[in-house]
Amino acid sequence: MSLNNYVKEIAEYAEVCYKQIDAINSVLSGEISKENLRNIAKRHYAEIRTFLDIKIPERMRLCPPNAYSAKQYFWYLYREEQGFFKPGENHAELFLPACYALGLSDEELEKEYQAYWPHYKYMFNLTPSTDVFIRELAISTAWESFSPIVGPHLIKALKKYDIGDDGLKYFTLHYEVDQRHGNQAYKTLSDYVINTDLQSIAMDAISDSMLKNNYFDFKL
Repeated sequence: MSLNNYVKEIAEYAEVCYKQIDAINSVLSGEISKENLRNIAKRHYAEIRTFLDIKIPERMRLCPPNAYSAKQYFWYLYREEQGFFKPGENHAELFLPACYALGLSDEELEKEYQAYWPHYKYMFNLTPSTDVFIRELAISTAWESFSPIVGPHLIKALKKYDIGDDGLKYFTLHYEVDQRHGNQAYKTLSDYVINTDLQSIAMDAISDSMLKNNYFDFKL
């Protein structure tokens, strides 16, 4: 993967940030209770739906007119997350068996989603600009590249609680998908982060998203 030096440093910084998220550390350590797994699953379901309904569409809107590779990236991401628009194949639906296997109900999941998505209403009011665009692209890049790191550990944790293949399908699929997403995201970021000012915007965005407002913060 060919990245410029600004983005290589961003990738290193994102990895430092991952390691400071308590919920992720508990997964990586292998010491996670079923109740905490339920909380993570419930929140992740809300995040997937918010990602599909708000985050990706708004990020496409916020791309400047000439940000061609970024628009291609977000469209590529949207199509895959939507299961290429096949019934029952979008990633929120694919995640449901894992939620059910952990004992979560449709009512609990819907309640979590309705409480969670309003935290991202601010995106509707953003105006396209270079700063905004770099910020949103950096956030997307950091989270997409993080998923392949934690995915195998989540699979192990779920197997520990006798979650079957149907419940694991989302994670096995997403592990492969997110490796592609993460690589493509960093390549795309390299097209735009070409100086230290833009690098600072990207790093500040990643810090805000992962350390101050990360979606595993269950106070959100």
